[in-house]
Amino acid sequence: MSSVEDARDAVAMIRSLYTNPLGPHPFNIQTRKQGYTWIITYDIQTAFNIEGHEVHINAITGNMLRIS
Repeated sequence: MSSVEDARDAVAMIRSLYTNPLGPHPFNIQTRKQGYTWIITYDIQTAFNIEGHEVHINAITGNMLRIS
């Protein structure tokens, strides 16, 4: 993993989790930085509802931690 320099890199990491063209895709993506952590919140449309997700990415190491 490499460092995450800006919000574009953080969003690209999130989009890389959803590569299936027929599967769900993230929308309503919001990013913010708190210290050395990028916090990305986004929604996924499922068959029955919309699920909210939050991911924290360490800006130095690029490690990802899924919160919900």
